[in-house]
Amino acid sequence: FDEPALKATYEITIEHPMGTFALSNWPEQPRETISGNRYRTRFDKTYPMSSYLAAWTVLPDDFGRLETTTANGKKIRVFARREAVNRGLINFALEITKESLDFFENEYFEPSLRAVPPKIDSIGFPDFPSGAMEHWGIIGYRETSLLYADDRNTLSNKQSVAYTVSHEVSHFWFGDLVTCKWWNDLWLNEAMARFLQFKAVQKIFPEWDVQDQFLTSYLIPVMYDDGFMTSTPVLNEVLTPAQINSAFSSITYDKGSSLLRMLESTVGPDNFRQGLINFLKANEFQAAVGAEFYNSLRLPSEMSGVTPQEYMENWLLQ
Repeated sequence: FDEPALKATYEITIEHPMGTFALSNWPEQPRETISGNRYRTRFDKTYPMSSYLAAWTVLPDDFGRLETTTANGKKIRVFARREAVNRGLINFALEITKESLDFFENEYFEPSLRAVPPKIDSIGFPDFPSGAMEHWGIIGYRETSLLYADDRNTLSNKQSVAYTVSHEVSHFWFGDLVTCKWWNDLWLNEAMARFLQFKAVQKIFPEWDVQDQFLTSYLIPVMYDDGFMTSTPVLNEVLTPAQINSAFSSITYDKGSSLLRMLESTVGPDNFRQGLINFLKANEFQAAVGAEFYNSLRLPSEMSGVTPQEYMENWLLQ
């Protein structure tokens, strides 16, 4: 049943040793002592979500944390090793998580969309297999993707953390609330998150001129990646686990997000944003295909002989 199109609610219960605490996607209830040396922690029932988004972890009691709330009162927590917390290395991640959430929920999208869970946890792991993973309500990060301090890191490091955090937060809308129906449409999750991360960081740090950086960091390099005989299209048939893994590529993330920038420029930023909102409302807690998104948009009058699907798939399928 590990298919992105199949969604279910989860009520998770974890038994764990004393000296530890458990986290999962949704808020935890007060833990119970079940024996001389064990706890039981139950978690609230989640929204419907794909199985790959369900997650839990057990951490030592001395793991550090910082907390704040979103503008709409949702609790935000960032966890990391106590040493990292004491050195102020998660302060910036907490700030970016809050500002990204507030931007997406209240400015770019609409608060009526139920994308933001009742609480948002971010956890820095010393040895995480990927840079980050957008489990709904409990985002996991490799420490190098989360930790930052002005007195020990460069501006490039700061930008990297800002991009990664805003990317993962944007997945609450594209990836979690609405999920690609199958992995051939992975770009709907990942290219959209790449596109949206730049919207958030541009809002938070306008002095960085990140839209110009997109051109040099992603658009131009992916033109090179796209130029080989072996290069695959953004929309590509996916049938095996190996093909699923290979779909997580610069073509999906960077070419896909470049095409979204092109589409936004074609229809106009306001129409594009409203199209995203309409698409999310129509598919809330469901799985969808990318064509459902771009077919909901209206192209300019001078392109009256072309449908949105023809326009986009000329690029997505090459």
